[in-house]
Amino acid sequence: MDDHEKEYRSALPFLDLTWSTGSLQNSLDRLATWERDSDVKARVKIAAASFKVNTENRQKLLFTVVVPADPVEAHVGSSVILSCWISLPETAEALEIRWYRHDFNKPVLLYNHGKIQDVQECFRNRTSLSLRSDQSGGLKDGDVSLRLEKLTFQDEGPFHCYVSGDTVYDSKVVDLKITGESKTTIH
Repeated sequence: MDDHEKEYRSALPFLDLTWSTGSLQNSLDRLATWERDSDVKARVKIAAASFKVNTENRQKLLFTVVVPADPVEAHVGSSVILSCWISLPETAEALEIRWYRHDFNKPVLLYNHGKIQDVQECFRNRTSLSLRSDQSGGLKDGDVSLRLEKLTFQDEGPFHCYVSGDTVYDSKVVDLKITGESKTTIH
């Protein structure tokens, strides 16, 4: 039990403070009903707003990384987008996003603290974060897709999409297959 949960349990002991969506909705509904019948409406409103914000922050930390199941095929010399996103449509702007090949400590692209921090030399000026589709909202919607340009045969193989927050992380692999013709491909 963390400090926030202890605070709410002591201030509002009749609420069952669990973090599942159903229990959260039931607790907020019970809180709203109690608030209508109470003389301490201001305190309850502040507690409810704080509880909701704290819970929303917790939900942002509970994500999984999602990538296409099939290998991505692209042509030598072309550009490709390796799609990767977090399962909850929440912002990824405050998360660490690390794309790497075989060595975690040698990122193809590292995004942290709101900007690109590091890129492996052989991928410099060839990588960026990109939208996986025209409908994507980018980082604000959890889209952490990698754009890789000027593909070479050496780019073929696994690309790890690693995303981490303060207390949780997840990673999935996108396999890239390179063929002999030059075109732009989005997957």
